[in-house]
Amino acid sequence: MPTFTRGTEQATDKRLKRLNAMRQRRSERMAAPRIRARWPDIKRALDEGHSLQMVREGLEVDGIQISLSTLRTYVSRLRQKELPTVSTD
Repeated sequence: MPTFTRGTEQATDKRLKRLNAMRQRRSERMAAPRIRARWPDIKRALDEGHSLQMVREGLEVDGIQISLSTLRTYVSRLRQKELPTVSTD
């Protein structure tokens, strides 16, 4: 059986953290289409006064893992798309 030293444990911890971060980023990239599909419900919840954190927790219950900052970015972008374009004619 191999003997582990403190340095080896720390290196393993770093690798695990890096792998978890990579999984989280991949999960968030895959979440974008699912967020867009649920945008009407998300918008309605926010308009009714629910916090972004509450919305994120609801998405997590539905199996969508996303950080609060990423959700905030998606919501901002979706709101920008809804703004009417102003003609400069």
